[in-house]
Amino acid sequence: MNQVVLSGVVTEEPELKYSQGGKAYCNLTIQTDDGGGYYSEVPLVMFGKAAEETANSGIVVGMFIEVTGAIQSQKKEGRDGQEWTNISVKAFRINLPGAAQA
Repeated sequence: MNQVVLSGVVTEEPELKYSQGGKAYCNLTIQTDDGGGYYSEVPLVMFGKAAEETANSGIVVGMFIEVTGAIQSQKKEGRDGQEWTNISVKAFRINLPGAAQA
């Protein structure tokens, strides 16, 4: 099972885009803290209706959020021919602690 639950502070606000096929997707980034002074920047991506709702949710830099999703990786090749792996979280749900839940 590939499921991850993260909480952290938003460091990059949601940015809604559409693929060439018209599918909505949204990128944002959070910073997590392991409690021992180690911080990680975690890129998140959402698709479809969830992406549109997230982009219009009022999430801003500095806000604390909770995310449920799955880890995904993509092999890529840079302009210099070097291969690298991009790791992100495909988010299924974002909760705003303290906010009223529908």
